[in-house]
Amino acid sequence: MIPFFRPSITDADVEAVEEVMRSGWLTSGAKVIEFEERMAEYLGAKYVVATSSCTVALEIALRWADARARGRLQAITTPLTFTATAEAISRAGIPMVFADTEPDGVNISPETVSRIKYHKNQMVVPVGVGGNPADLSGFANRSKTEKLLIIEDAAHTLGATIRAKPTHAYAEVSCYSFHANKNLTTNGEGGMIVTDHWPVAAYFRRIRQHGMDETSWGCRDDTWDYDVGTGGQKANMPDVCAAMGLTQLARFDDMQAKRKYLCWGYHHILREISDVDEDITPFTVIDDIESSACHLYQVLLPEWMDRDRVFRFMADKGVRCGVHYKPLYQMTAWQEDPRKYPNCEKTWTRLLSLPLFVDMTSAQQDLVGTRLLDALKKEKELCGRQLACVS
Repeated sequence: MIPFFRPSITDADVEAVEEVMRSGWLTSGAKVIEFEERMAEYLGAKYVVATSSCTVALEIALRWADARARGRLQAITTPLTFTATAEAISRAGIPMVFADTEPDGVNISPETVSRIKYHKNQMVVPVGVGGNPADLSGFANRSKTEKLLIIEDAAHTLGATIRAKPTHAYAEVSCYSFHANKNLTTNGEGGMIVTDHWPVAAYFRRIRQHGMDETSWGCRDDTWDYDVGTGGQKANMPDVCAAMGLTQLARFDDMQAKRKYLCWGYHHILREISDVDEDITPFTVIDDIESSACHLYQVLLPEWMDRDRVFRFMADKGVRCGVHYKPLYQMTAWQEDPRKYPNCEKTWTRLLSLPLFVDMTSAQQDLVGTRLLDALKKEKELCGRQLACVS
């Protein structure tokens, strides 16, 4: 079985974690501080605040934004995302509105957001699905005239750029994920908040650790006293996670280069499928591999195909694919009328994510291509002759 994803873990990762475990200091300490500094350098950001997950990072950022607006914010986000995006908005107590995705795309855009009824305190929470950044520069231009606050859910976009700049350059705050399935992982779980404003970063540092003005690491020598100026959360990253984050960051560029190489390989596979039968050829949703974080390689199947049947055929033949995502408005917790989102409805049922992981071999990718072609031929055989769009 070719898995959909497998984390890339080296001896250096294991040794870094072991070193921390033998040090006697497991929670937030020197390794977290170093990880924040190295990540800020890598991104060209002023401040990085490491957290236990992207979900809690996003919640903290949203609570800060809503407090600054005195509780009058409305959050606009995409329905085509993991539930964590909506969960963070809900837990922050902010009214949430979905904008439709772009036609045949996976992200919301300034155009689709502009159709939302105007609210005097708008906030957009864009998600770069699959590593393909949303049009944050467009949102940033709009924010100059409409005071649109941008809090980026950057769970998929570490390594992505817009006009040669990291995506966080266009947002007030960006929140990243280091979950086990992300391009860089901090021992399975973790996240961070990125901002260029020191008072904001200082606030986040306090909130992530119960609102305390001092941490255990800071009190380890000759003091014990601390104060709690405001209520906070238990959201700090432990050193055992940061240690692995440092070793992964040291080879992140190499890992990203491999991801891009594999994505170019999938582009070639799609061209080969087109040479066999253009009627059954999917097309990629990655517009620009070089600016994408290449977290996922998603294809959009022809409208007449049954995506779930293709998914099952691939699994039966030893290739595990993914679906990103079932829209949030289809979920019980966030349920809404699907007819309000025609673009998303047209797109999500056709999306298929192909296996993509750093240690994937060329032979494995070739097999994915073979099985995909087989699945698409089978799908045409099952339903093609009854459809006018298929020759």
